[in-house]
Amino acid sequence: MPHSLASIASQTRKPEDVVIVLKPSGDGSEEVIRSFSTQLPIKLVVQGRGNFTDAVQMAIDNAKGDVILFLDDAVAEEKWVEKYENLFDSLPNVGGISGVTYKAYIESGMVVKTYEPFYDETTPRNAFYRKPLPEHQDYYGWVVRSGFLGAKAPPGDVYLSALLDGVNMGLLRDAVKDCPLAYLFKRSRMGNWYEKILAYCAKKKRHI
Repeated sequence: MPHSLASIASQTRKPEDVVIVLKPSGDGSEEVIRSFSTQLPIKLVVQGRGNFTDAVQMAIDNAKGDVILFLDDAVAEEKWVEKYENLFDSLPNVGGISGVTYKAYIESGMVVKTYEPFYDETTPRNAFYRKPLPEHQDYYGWVVRSGFLGAKAPPGDVYLSALLDGVNMGLLRDAVKDCPLAYLFKRSRMGNWYEKILAYCAKKKRHI
């Protein structure tokens, strides 16, 4: 957490608010958050019960900006906020954007960044059970009725995809504020692929 908060504090474009949902565990997280309270406009939301997607729902409900950026516990590069702001300004019909996530290591207390992809970039095998939903026909990454994910090689650096990455994504608040995320994942502790549900909700609101 300290490295993640430090990366937000050093942004070229400071965020309007930093919502942190914390389920108290006695690991000292409160002290770390408090140490950044003079550098960041932190809004601490205490989660008394529930699972991961309940925490995400609480974050969305407590965010006040037009765009919500998700970082999880990752480290953002210096222009992270600025780049998302510029992208949303230049793409007015887009409800969600996700970027590439790379691996980073902690060595002697310092963050060492790399250009090693964090996730496997292998394109899933094309099969009948990976056909996209009707609203994702023109996408290069999609959700299917069975719950599987599908993808094909993208045409460039910017392309339509429903496969957003919760460690590095931005969503218009109005596009997802009514998405029943916590309800849909009420029996799931991990909330796997919750980002795809948020992307689907944004799409249903006629956002690309």
